[in-house]
Amino acid sequence: MKTFGTLVPQSQNAKKVPYGVINGNSAYLPYLTANGLSFIVASRLIARFFGHTATYAPLLTITDVTPFTNMDLLHKLATDLENNGIPFAISTTSISVNTDLPAYKRFTSELQWVENHGGVVFLRTPVVYYPKASTQGQLTQLMQTQIRRLIDRQVFPVGLSAPNYWNQDLVYRPAALSYSNNVILTQNPSEAKNADADNTAGVYKQAFYGLQEHSLETVHSGTNLAQTDLSFSSPTAVTMTMPDSQKDLTGLVKRVSAAKVSWLDPSAGKFSGTTTVANQRAHYRNGNYYLNGQLTVVPTYNPPKQTKPAPVTPTGALNTFFSVDGVFLFFFMIVSLIVLLAFYIVGRQVYWRMFKKK
Repeated sequence: MKTFGTLVPQSQNAKKVPYGVINGNSAYLPYLTANGLSFIVASRLIARFFGHTATYAPLLTITDVTPFTNMDLLHKLATDLENNGIPFAISTTSISVNTDLPAYKRFTSELQWVENHGGVVFLRTPVVYYPKASTQGQLTQLMQTQIRRLIDRQVFPVGLSAPNYWNQDLVYRPAALSYSNNVILTQNPSEAKNADADNTAGVYKQAFYGLQEHSLETVHSGTNLAQTDLSFSSPTAVTMTMPDSQKDLTGLVKRVSAAKVSWLDPSAGKFSGTTTVANQRAHYRNGNYYLNGQLTVVPTYNPPKQTKPAPVTPTGALNTFFSVDGVFLFFFMIVSLIVLLAFYIVGRQVYWRMFKKK
C-alpha cells in the first residue's frame, strides 16, 4: 500500500491519516480539489496509479496582461525576471480592431521585448458573456484575426490560454483552442457560461494546468513557494497576476526568486509550440521563432526615454500686447519722474527767489 499526503485532524488526540491511498488495483481520495497543495498530492496519486513517475518543472506564468496594462511595468517585469535568471510566460488578451493605433503598436512592441528577454507569449481567449448559436462563428473570426494581427507585428504566440471548461465545450474548443498544440487551462470562474458542454476534451502536445500561486499556501502554517520544496507530477503553470504598481512588482520578483522551484525554461529543448491560422504558421523551438518554416528574428524594442518636458510659456497676441505695454509703461514712468524732478528743482528756485531781499 502506498500513501500520499497526510490529513491532520483538528483534535489533538485523533490519529493522522493519509490523504490518498493506492492499494493494489484500487486508489482512494477523500475529496478532489482542483487547486492548492491537495491538487498536487492528488495528481501524484493519479500519476502513480497509472504508472507515471516523471516530474515536471512548472511554467511561471504572468496572467491578466491586456493591451491596457501599464506597459512600463510590463517592460520592467520582463527585465527584472531575466536579470534574476527566471524564465517565464505571459498570458495576454489582445484585440482585433484599432490595431493601427500607437497604443497597439506599443503593446505589441512590449510583447516583442518579452520574447527577447526570456519570456514567451500565450494568447488568452476573450470573455464570452452571452453564448448563443452564432458564438462559434464570431469567436472563430475573432481568434483568427487576433492571431494574424499579432504575427504581423512579429509577436508569435507559443500557445493559448483559457479557462478549463472551454476544453469541454463543443463550441469553444474548435473555435478558440484548435490553433495551437500548447494550452494553459486555468481555474474555472465562479460561473461557467458554456455554449455547448460535452463530455470530451481536446488533446494537445502540452497541456498545462494553471495553479494559482497563493493557492499553494498551506492552511495551518502559511508556507509559500519559498518554504515548500514542490514537485509536480503533471505539466503545471504556476500563475501570478500582473502587478499594477512598482511595489507589487518588486514583491512578485522577490517571491519568485526565493522559490524552491526549478522553473521550466521554454528555450530549452523539451518545450516547443506551434500556432497556425490560415496560411501563417508560427513555430517556437530552442528559443528561436520560425514563420512558415523560416527563421525569424524578433525586433529589439527600446522604449523612448521619458524626459521632463520643458516649461511651456504661453504665447499669443494678448501676451505680446502686455509685454509691449509693460515696456512702454516703464519708460513713461521714468520720463515722468525726470520731468517732475525738473519742475521741482525749477519751482524750488523760483520759490526761494520770492523771499530773498532785494
